Amino acid sequence: MKERIIQPIYLIILLILLIFVSSCAPKKFVPFRPIEVEAKHTERYVLDNLFEKPSSPKQILLDKDFKVTTIKKEAKYIAFEPTEFAKIVILNKIYNAQTELIKDHVALINVHIEIINAMKDLMALKNAEVNEYISLWANAENAYREERHNHKWDNAINKTAMYVVTIGTIVLLAIGL
Repeated sequence: MKERIIQPIYLIILLILLIFVSSCAPKKFVPFRPIEVEAKHTERYVLDNLFEKPSSPKQILLDKDFKVTTIKKEAKYIAFEPTEFAKIVILNKIYNAQTELIKDHVALINVHIEIINAMKDLMALKNAEVNEYISLWANAENAYREERHNHKWDNAINKTAMYVVTIGTIVLLAIGL
């Protein structure tokens, strides 16, 4: 008696397990994610002080009668020795030339910095593009798997129903004849 009761229980448990197994959805597709690379923008190059200005040359103070004096209030004119004056002219020319040269170098450095920043922006856009592509790919793959899973069970149910109807018809025809 116990054997007959146990057998239907096993069949019911088996049917419940089959129902749970048949209703499981397919595993989600998880693609490989590349390493995120972030780059901060480089600041523009700014030159605070070009370079030290030349030291002040030795001055000769002259009063209104062109006599040398040491008191600045009495001095009406300032004179330089020829060698000191030549140094002033040369230093002024060098200073002006270097100032223009340094300004051009700073502009060139800033152009290179802008190129680097543009490359960093391009790299960020490429990373965003890759991430978007991966997301779309994963969504498409998951949708394909879900659709395949759904149609697989639909086809199995349809085939089973067709076989049951066919076998039932054959049995009815066999009983009826």
